[in-house]
Amino acid sequence: MSHTLQGWHDQTERSLSRQSQYSSLIILPILDIYRKYYGWRVMGYILLTFYLTMAAAGYVVEFLFQALGIIPQDRHVAAITEGV
Repeated sequence: MSHTLQGWHDQTERSLSRQSQYSSLIILPILDIYRKYYGWRVMGYILLTFYLTMAAAGYVVEFLFQALGIIPQDRHVAAITEGV
């Protein structure tokens, strides 16, 4: 991979990671708005719904990957023990 493409690839990964972090931060303000306008009961219902949906999606993906046989069996992991 060329130096330019590698830089673009690294920047894209960092950008996607930041987007994921920021998108998860929006949940708490949304729940706070529901709490203010509809009360604790509706906020709790939405929190439970969000949580169960995320957990179910994780299990669906795990079982789908297992069924398709695309989970790596032998992982070659190199641990970095020295600092820069």
